[in-house]
Amino acid sequence: MAAVGFEETINNFIHSKTGEKIYLDIATVNVIQLRPLSKRGSVSLGSFWVHVFQHPNNYPVHSYQYKKLYKAGSEYELKLKIDGLSIIINLATGCLILRGPHVIDWFASRFLGILDGFSSPPGHSSKELKEHYTEAEMVALKKQKENYYKRAIEIWPDNVLHEDTNVMEAGTQNIYHEPSNQEGFLKGEDLESYSPIADLLDFQETVQQIEKLESGRVIQGNVLYRLWKSALNLWFSDKDGRVFIVTPHIDCDRLFDVCSLFLNHKLTACLDTMCVPLSNLHGRFAKVRSETIKRFLPRDQVFIEYKVYCSVVYPVVDFMNSFVVFVKDGKAKVLQTNTNFDRASFLTCASVSVQYKEIEEKQFLEAYLDPIIR
Repeated sequence: MAAVGFEETINNFIHSKTGEKIYLDIATVNVIQLRPLSKRGSVSLGSFWVHVFQHPNNYPVHSYQYKKLYKAGSEYELKLKIDGLSIIINLATGCLILRGPHVIDWFASRFLGILDGFSSPPGHSSKELKEHYTEAEMVALKKQKENYYKRAIEIWPDNVLHEDTNVMEAGTQNIYHEPSNQEGFLKGEDLESYSPIADLLDFQETVQQIEKLESGRVIQGNVLYRLWKSALNLWFSDKDGRVFIVTPHIDCDRLFDVCSLFLNHKLTACLDTMCVPLSNLHGRFAKVRSETIKRFLPRDQVFIEYKVYCSVVYPVVDFMNSFVVFVKDGKAKVLQTNTNFDRASFLTCASVSVQYKEIEEKQFLEAYLDPIIR
């Protein structure tokens, strides 16, 4: 394909999805840049690139390590190393930078396939990615991947690599738990406790309380908070499931809850996607992230960065409702509410609406997730 036709194909695709135009910059050796034509840059284009690369058909966050970079001047970058290349997405400007010794060959052979994968349902990409590397280049790439792996192991927390790590197993009751009044819980009773983690229901009680919400209810915010944490605690304990968290705003304490519960189940938990806007009326999400991670030990910070923060994607539209979802065996368990995941919503006796439903995974992706992130 001619260079002009290649760039035009990419431009038409991007414009159809975002309304933005880009130009292809190959002036620098071993570097390809896809820059927005707009001098101000494009946040929506940056978000678009994140969704393209993190699509299940391409490089999903549960299989690839994304690194977040924060720079001066309110610039935020997402970095991925694959096939001997560095891929950098500037979320503030929308610029996509590809850097590596084989970047031209990789771009020519793979990039249209990645765009096609983004346009296809998960697992149904119609375009095969063809290898254009020589045998010597493949050997070099394999060696480079091994070096990446060794460096990751060197900085990984030691306790994560051992099978005897002390974590709560599925079906094991929390020793600090105080039994609750089954009928009274949703009315706001039995909320007081002296234990630091007694606000978690055990697994059986969590299921019972969630199922009471199938027809929808109006409950107190602090009651929802307890159920929200208990649901995450239950779902993170299942190694065969994936968790999704979507909210217009999450504060430091609630993000700390998510990270802490994930660490409690670090051998089983899978946070597929956390969708939070880059900024809102409460401030920038980058500040929430940075303040939250400082509350953990350095060994846990590495784990959180790779396993929790790498799951973050940014919405392409504004939205008002929040939900946490557990997906397993083609089924999705959805706990949704009309409020945020923050102090103002959870540490209050004010009423919020909440509903629980079980639907097909495909329906969840099409009706809940895709309208927000695509």
